[in-house]
Amino acid sequence: MTTGPAEAAAPWLNVGQFTVEPQISERRKSNERAPAAVPRSRRSAYVVAVLALVASVAAVASLLTQAIPVRRSPTAADAMIEQRNLNDLLSATRIELEADIALMNLRCAEGLPGSEHLNVSALTHTLIAWAEKVKAETERHLYRVKDPRYADHYKHSDSYFRAEMLLQVLQEDCKAHYNLIRATDPDFRNSKDLFIHGIVGDDNGGTCTSMPVLYAAVGRRLGYPLKLVLTKQHMFCRWESADGKERFNIEGTNGFASFPDEHYMTWPAPWSDVEIKGGYYLKSMTPAQELATFLATRGHCLEDRSAGRIRRSASSASGVPATSGGSGAVLRHAVPEDLGRA
Repeated sequence: MTTGPAEAAAPWLNVGQFTVEPQISERRKSNERAPAAVPRSRRSAYVVAVLALVASVAAVASLLTQAIPVRRSPTAADAMIEQRNLNDLLSATRIELEADIALMNLRCAEGLPGSEHLNVSALTHTLIAWAEKVKAETERHLYRVKDPRYADHYKHSDSYFRAEMLLQVLQEDCKAHYNLIRATDPDFRNSKDLFIHGIVGDDNGGTCTSMPVLYAAVGRRLGYPLKLVLTKQHMFCRWESADGKERFNIEGTNGFASFPDEHYMTWPAPWSDVEIKGGYYLKSMTPAQELATFLATRGHCLEDRSAGRIRRSASSASGVPATSGGSGAVLRHAVPEDLGRA
């Protein structure tokens, strides 16, 4: 990644000298003895001590500020961490569902094949560290939005730049990547291909079922208005500001691209007339709809796992090799056919 201008120096505290005139009555002035003059050497020692104390406080404050993790809603997210199982998650309030999409996704993965060593707390802290990395790199390269050499590429848009930098840092620095095996062999039986624990802290990689969730999880920690969006056999992210003034799609299965809504009416599979009339694709999801999508993905994993066992049993009895994909996996799973472009 190209190095931009150095970051501005951290703000520092300028300690000046000032004198406070005590409001003492004339009677006290006449009756009290004036205090003895403080020697110059002692005054210098006092000044040095005060300056040292101020410097120490400033240093501690700086360290504490740097240690504060980037999180969208610490109080609500902490409440989500306390949800100990999927049943608790299903009874969560709307505020808790809005707290952290990553936690919601990981809870839905618990107990599935491939989640045997899932550590929600450790993965959450990794996401916080990744958000800090994205924030630092974004601020370091923010000059590109106005630099004539790069401004056209980023459409002269701070939001567009932040979205692309988010994906670039996660893919290049944090090694988030698509599991290319799933591109030619769609399979819903391994939860690592479907939920973000296959990307965070694991070399398995993800799919379009999990990578947009990762982008939203990290981006929302930075305050980005990222939504999940479904189309036929595919899921992607969308930047959508609360006032509606900024709205663009984010395609990130490999690299970064932004396509208009019309693109997804024919890719990765064309819509049927029924689907066009239904109007349920290309809608920005609410947190409750995100949860419903994760639960549906969980169901597909369990269904394909069971179907695979049945198929293998039948194959053993007949001598005919079983296929690797689960039942209906190809119809449900999104395959990035144009990985070089998306």
